[in-house]
Amino acid sequence: MVKFSLNATYPPYAGDLATPIAPVPERIPLSSSEGIQNLISDMHKIQMSEYARKLGLLLDFYGIPRDADGARDLLLLKLVDHHVPGMRVEKKTRSGPSQKWTAEARLSLFTTVQALLAEGRSEAAACRAVHQSGAFGSRSAVSLQRRYAEARDEPAAQGLLSIFAQLPEGSDAVGLWKKAAEAWLPPHAKSAD
Repeated sequence: MVKFSLNATYPPYAGDLATPIAPVPERIPLSSSEGIQNLISDMHKIQMSEYARKLGLLLDFYGIPRDADGARDLLLLKLVDHHVPGMRVEKKTRSGPSQKWTAEARLSLFTTVQALLAEGRSEAAACRAVHQSGAFGSRSAVSLQRRYAEARDEPAAQGLLSIFAQLPEGSDAVGLWKKAAEAWLPPHAKSAD
């Protein structure tokens, strides 16, 4: 089974795939000798042999095994996808915030929520406060709570939890979590106080 995907990006053709096959005269004058006719026939055979060789190179270029079932059909689909914009499948675009959360953004969210938890707020209330602050864009409180739960399981967050668990009694955990949150908060973001 050949793995096949549309909307791929391909480099430009190079080498033999960028070099045209030499032409063979289409018409031969009626007065030509039989020797010339045979030469032209041989040229056509060479041209077809070169065509077949380059077809193999084209299969290789698109990552299609030469002996694959339906290799030429797959090649046709790849060529159409590569060269005919109107035949491409349109990529789905999402509206709303970017779905990419960097390690820094996750740690920032984690420390921000932890600072609010240290004040005695519930996880849901802390995430609502973070949402209302706009520190993480327009993401909903529910989305932030889900991201917080994911971030809490990461090694950096687990390390911070371990360190904070070892603080002596009477330490200013709220203040320390706030300092940690400020250290990781993006410069343009507002505090969730």
